[in-house]
Amino acid sequence: GNDEIKTYGVDRGTQDKLILMLSDDSPEVRAAALYALGTFMGASGSANPTKQGGGGAGTQYQLEERIHFRMEVAVATGATLAVKDDASPMVRKELLVLISCLVKEWRGYFVI
Repeated sequence: GNDEIKTYGVDRGTQDKLILMLSDDSPEVRAAALYALGTFMGASGSANPTKQGGGGAGTQYQLEERIHFRMEVAVATGATLAVKDDASPMVRKELLVLISCLVKEWRGYFVI
C-alpha cells in the first residue's frame, strides 16, 4: 500500500472511525469497514504473487516500533471486540483476514 496515505490516515484517527462503524446495523457496512481495516493492515486480495500483502500499516516513521505494534494490536483488538458475536459470516471472514495480517506482520512477537 501507499505508506504516505496510511500515515495520513493514522494521524487523523481513521482506524478509530472505521472501528466505530463496526456497530452499524448493516452487515455490509461492518464487512466493508473490516475490509478497509484489513487493507490498512496490509491485506491484499490479489492473485498476483508479487502483491500478496504484508507490510502491516506501512512504515509509520513518526511512531516508534513498539507504539506502532501497539496501535496495530489495538486495531485488531477493537475490531474483534466489536464483532465477536456477529452473525454474519462475511463479517467474521473479514475479521479473520484482519487478524491474520497482524500475525503475519508481527509473527516474531507471538509465542504459540
